[in-house]
Amino acid sequence: MERNTDRLLTLINQLLDFRKTESKVLRLNFEQTDIGELVHNIYIRFKSAAQQKGLNITIELPHELLIASVDKEVITKVYSNLFTNGIKYSKSYMHIFINHNPEHKYFEVRVNNDGEPIPIEFRDKIFEAFFQLNDKNSQNQSGSGIGLALASSLIQLHKGQIFIDNNQTECTSFVVHVPTNMDKSGINARGSTQKEVFNKHPINESVHNSQTTILIVEDNEELLTFVSEKLGKSYEIVKANNGAEALEIMEKHKVSIIVSDIIMPIMDGVELCKTIKSDIQTCHIPVILLTAKTNLNSKIEGLKAGADAYLEKPFSLSHLLVQISNLLENHEKLRKNFAGNPFIATNTMAHTKADEIFLNKLTDVVRQNIEEEISVWMNWPVL
Repeated sequence: MERNTDRLLTLINQLLDFRKTESKVLRLNFEQTDIGELVHNIYIRFKSAAQQKGLNITIELPHELLIASVDKEVITKVYSNLFTNGIKYSKSYMHIFINHNPEHKYFEVRVNNDGEPIPIEFRDKIFEAFFQLNDKNSQNQSGSGIGLALASSLIQLHKGQIFIDNNQTECTSFVVHVPTNMDKSGINARGSTQKEVFNKHPINESVHNSQTTILIVEDNEELLTFVSEKLGKSYEIVKANNGAEALEIMEKHKVSIIVSDIIMPIMDGVELCKTIKSDIQTCHIPVILLTAKTNLNSKIEGLKAGADAYLEKPFSLSHLLVQISNLLENHEKLRKNFAGNPFIATNTMAHTKADEIFLNKLTDVVRQNIEEEISVWMNWPVL
C-alpha cells in the first residue's frame, strides 16, 4: 500500500510539475551546489532498488570538485527519473558518470544501462509527453509517458539539454548537459576519481542494538525486505521464504519470536506454527501470523495452530511492533515466575492457550525428573 500510494503521489506531482512548465509559471531557485555530492546522494537512495533487482550499479565522480549554480530540487527530479528508468529497464548493470567540460562551461551526467536498445527513429520521440514504445516482447511494466518529457522540460529551463547518445552501440546512454555558469575558480582539486561498486548480493547494513532475534517468514520478497528493514532497527533479524526454510534456520539460530505469513509454498504458516508448537524444544517461542485472509475461519485456524497473535494485511507497523514487544515482555515475566515457583497453577500464569500448553508440558517434565531423582536416591524402582 505504501509503495502504491508513493507511486500515485509521484505521478500527481509529475503532472503538476509538467503543467507548471507548460504554463511557464515554474520558478527556479538557483544556488551554488556540489554536483558530485548531489548526484551521489540521489544514487544512494536508488542503490537498494538496484540491489534487489540484482543489478551491478556503479557511480564515477569527477576528479575535481564541481560547483554549479542549479535548482537542487529540479535537478534531483531529473536524475531521479533517469535512475528509475535505468533500474527498470536494465538487465544486469547501470553505470553513472559525472564529467565536467570547462571549455564549453557545462557538466555532464551520463546514465548507461544494458536494457533493450531504443530504436533510432524513436530516440527523440521518447522525450515527448505521453509517448510510449509498444514493445510486445518487453516484460517491463509500462509507464505513464510523463517522466522523460518532464525531465526534458526542466532541463530546458536550466538552458541545458537531455538526449540519447547515438554513438553508444553497446548500451543505452542517457546524457544530460547543464551549464555550470561559473569561472575556473570554482574548480578545486578533489584527487583521484571516486568509485563505488555494489555487487549483485546486497549487504546487510543494519545496526542492531538488541540480542533479541526475530525470524521473519514471508515469500513476498518486497514485503520481506520492508519488514526486515523496519524491525532490524531494534532487533536482530533472520529471514526465510517458507516454513521449511524457517525450520532449518531455527536449528542454527536461537530465535526469540517468529513473524510469519500464512500463504506460502512448500510449508505454509499454519503448518509451521503447528510444527513449532508441537515440539517441546520450540513450543515456547511466540508466533505472530500475518495474512490477507480476513474471514473468521482463517483466524480460528491460525489460533488453533497455537499462534500467539494474528494480524491482517495490510497491517500497521506500529501495531506489529507493539505485539512483538508485548509478547516478549509477557514471556520474560512467565520465565521469571516459573523459575521462582515451578508448580504454580499454569492457568494463573499463562496469557495464551499456547503458553498454558507449554507450561503444562514443562511442569510434567519437572515433576517426572524430580520423581526419578527421589526414586534413585531412595533406591525405589521408578514406576
